[in-house]
Amino acid sequence: MKAEILSNLIITKVLSLSTMIYNTAGAKGHRSDRKSWALAIKYEGETEYMASDHHVKSDATSVVILPGGSTYDWKCTRSGHCAILEFECESSYDKPLGFFVKSADKILKLMRDLEHKRASKTPLTMLESISDAYKIILTLAKSEYERYTPTAMQAKIDSAIKYISKNYTKKISNDELAEMCGLSTVYFRKLFTAIT
Repeated sequence: MKAEILSNLIITKVLSLSTMIYNTAGAKGHRSDRKSWALAIKYEGETEYMASDHHVKSDATSVVILPGGSTYDWKCTRSGHCAILEFECESSYDKPLGFFVKSADKILKLMRDLEHKRASKTPLTMLESISDAYKIILTLAKSEYERYTPTAMQAKIDSAIKYISKNYTKKISNDELAEMCGLSTVYFRKLFTAIT
């Protein structure tokens, strides 16, 4: 779902980019019907975004997309710096989206490179800004995709994971899941514990 939202974005203009915003713990705010989209990464500290019963955080391993049209509250839970890229887009969505990244370094480097290019203000600055914004979003989408691409070990218990997610209200035994995966119960238990 989140990857689909990213893959359908049509960026029409990059509005601003700052990689050195600092928030202290306890700082908070509210945004109603956000006018533009934003990509935020708290590379030091942590900020939490809340919309109704939906909570996402931004830290060194979590990037947040703040869609145009969304309404949310935010609170800095740990002091630190963040980077925010704001852009216009033809899509809208109603709540913040959180994306896992192994490390913020790659996305932060792309954002800093873009910030440097925007400072030069050449005739191609806007076009390069849009191109680089897509690179950042593609990096984010790939990171999310890789998170859910099973390893060889995960693939062995994938059918059990899918079965559990569809039948979590039923009583499910390890023996039943192990048989479904074609594994011994002992091996299934060890593998399931190691992966989940």
